[in-house]
Amino acid sequence: MNSCIRHRQSILFLIFLSLSISNPLAVYGKDSNSQQFSSVEERRLQQQLDNKPESAGTDIEKLLGRQNDLKILEENVDRKLAEVEKKIAELKKIKAAIEALVGQKDAVELQRIKQLAKIYESMPTDRAAKAIAGLDRQLATDLLTAMKTKSVAQILAAMPQSVAIDLTTRVSATQLE
Repeated sequence: MNSCIRHRQSILFLIFLSLSISNPLAVYGKDSNSQQFSSVEERRLQQQLDNKPESAGTDIEKLLGRQNDLKILEENVDRKLAEVEKKIAELKKIKAAIEALVGQKDAVELQRIKQLAKIYESMPTDRAAKAIAGLDRQLATDLLTAMKTKSVAQILAAMPQSVAIDLTTRVSATQLE
């Protein structure tokens, strides 16, 4: 009989304990829904506290949504960056091809100037001087630079003095470069 009473007491204790864990204010007769508030502000604050777990869940959902948005943006940025790097690589290839073509053009142009220089060297000095004096100054400078020193001296001597001085100045500046 004594054990029956103890058993009942322990069951009542467990029921009491479970009630206090699920709603601690109900055990003491103070349920938050039936609680009397001294002001509207107290009631509002209590409602905010009661709703806090719900708003925390929505805050977490918002943060997860923003995190997902940021991940998508990061993926887009990475994709765009890869595209830019690919285009830069293509442009570098194009630049290298253009530089090769410019080098080829310069080589062909230099070969033509050397051929013209030989032609002018084989001409009589007075005719070569007259022809070179009538050329574009840059072409005339390039031709004189490609000729032998003896031929250049003879051609410059046969030119009018002002043209010879101008071409001499240009040739010396070209040779210094």
